[in-house]
Order: sequence, then C-alpha cells, then structure tokens
Amino acid sequence: MSSSTFRVSMLLWAVVIAGTVAFVLAPAALAGGQYGSYGDSGPLADAFTTQFVGYWNGDREELPSSLTSIVDYWFRYHLAKAVIAAMVLGVLALIGARQWRTALSAPNPRSLVPFLATSILALASSVLVAANIQGAVAPFSSLMPFLASDGTPEMQSVFVRVTQALGDPSASPPLAVMIADFSRYHVALAVVGTVVALALGAASVLSWRRFAITSAAQRRTYAAAGSTSVLITAITLVVVVANVTNAVDPEHGLLMFFGAR
Repeated sequence: MSSSTFRVSMLLWAVVIAGTVAFVLAPAALAGGQYGSYGDSGPLADAFTTQFVGYWNGDREELPSSLTSIVDYWFRYHLAKAVIAAMVLGVLALIGARQWRTALSAPNPRSLVPFLATSILALASSVLVAANIQGAVAPFSSLMPFLASDGTPEMQSVFVRVTQALGDPSASPPLAVMIADFSRYHVALAVVGTVVALALGAASVLSWRRFAITSAAQRRTYAAAGSTSVLITAITLVVVVANVTNAVDPEHGLLMFFGAR
C-alpha cells in the first residue's frame, strides 16, 4: 500500500469514527436540546408520559401543542441521527469499494477479511439509517416505549383503557390517531427494507454472474460476496414481512404493546 493510499484510508476511517461519535452525542443538541442530552432520557420520558396521559384523557383527535412540540423534537432527533448514519454509511461504502478492488487484485482469503469487516459495519449503519428514518416518519409511535418506564397507577389505568378501547377503535379519537401512526411506523420500515433487499438482491445476482465468467482465482471473492448478499437479503425480507403484517394490522401490534404491560 502506497503512502498516499494509506493516508486516504486513515482519513476515511477518521471520518467514520468522528461520525460515530457525532451519531451518539450530537442529535439531542441538534434537535433543540430541550428534553435532556445524551444518556439522560428522563426529561423526555417524563414530558411525554405526562402529555400522553392528558391527550388520552382529553378525548380529542388533534394532538395538543404541548404534545406536538415533543413529537416535533423527536422527529428532529431521528432526522439528525438518520443523516449522520447515512453519511457514515457513505464513507464506509467508499472504504469497502477500495477494499473490494484490493481483494480482486489479490484473491485470497486474507484479502477478503477487511472487506467483510467493513461490510458488517456498513450493514450496522444501514440498520441505523432505516431505524431512524422509521422514527422520523412516525415520531409519535417511536416515543411509545418511553411510556413503559412509568409504573404509576394513573399510567397503568391508561394502559388498561387503551387495551380495552382497541376492541372498538372508532370510539376513541386518540386511539384512531395512534393506530394510523403505528401503521405508518411499520410502513416506513417495510419500504426502506424493500429498497435494501432489492439493492442486495441485485448485488448478489451481479456477484454470481461474475463468478460464472471470472477466473478461478477470483471466484472465491465473488462467491463470498454473493453468498453474503443472499443471506442478508433473506433476513431483510423477513423484517419486511413482519413490518407489512404490523402495518396491515396495527391494532394487534398496539394490543401487544399496551396489553403486555
């Protein structure tokens, strides 16, 4: 590896590390910082729990401004995380492309190790991008897990009443909003997952086509890439199917969430 190639590689990995740190520490501040910071979700959980109880008891479809401000904050938070994760993913893709060319020029098992390691990191970044797109598309539903940490009698009563109302969602305007948002929450991940599965499927087809026509020395490289793509595509499709199921029947998903607590 030449000195210039080494410097470029170090620069790209430095960007990945900086992006990873920013992904963890920066979103709360970028979103406004009014509901705590990294490692301190207490203010957000307390605020959302209080406003959710008031919204449910108010029996109105429209979210009150106090709850809307929390949902908007959570949208900005997830949007910041999605953008940062996408930037890290883009840099990892550049690193992976460079490692792929190296693996093809020196086709042996050891040359594939850096590429496969980077691919795993890129896959993790892809999951983070998808999860935060989902959170940005449906921030109200994304906030729901914060309710589980509150064990007050009032909160327990709300959970019981939500569970009971799921038998007749049309009788509760807040529940109708929750159902629609929960469906959108799962549609978002189903759409993103489908796009990822199509991209991985195309990569797998291309790898196996190259496997069929390339030299024997490079076949191991293409076989590893094709097999990995097939495996990840299959896992992604399972996730897509699960989210389509929840999008079609959001009441069941909400019942599982509220009824299990």
